[in-house]
Amino acid sequence: MIKVGDTVKVTDWGKNCSTHKKWFLDNMSNLDIEWLIRYAYGDHSKYDECPYDDDTEYKVLYISDKDRRALISRGTGKVYLIGIDALMPYYVEVEMTIKEIEEKLGISNLKIVKDTDE
Repeated sequence: MIKVGDTVKVTDWGKNCSTHKKWFLDNMSNLDIEWLIRYAYGDHSKYDECPYDDDTEYKVLYISDKDRRALISRGTGKVYLIGIDALMPYYVEVEMTIKEIEEKLGISNLKIVKDTDE
């Protein structure tokens, strides 16, 4: 589940809402003025560049549960309004057994040791 503050990547820029004035008017009381100023109004460049394979890290600034949309941004760059279902956590935890790690690495003698302080 995506939440405010998460680091995410975009899996479908086709769900970008680049000219959704009404959404901003409806949610204005909950939004930071800086997000409004930085909104990428009319910007379709992300869809043109990487519609389904954007590996850029974005931070979730705000989520509207009512219509399942989120505001995302990179640092102090442009702010995008996009459907939550077009987002995926950037850092996905992976749980593996030693056997699975060995298979992935192509080895059969993995030994896990404690890190040493140098």
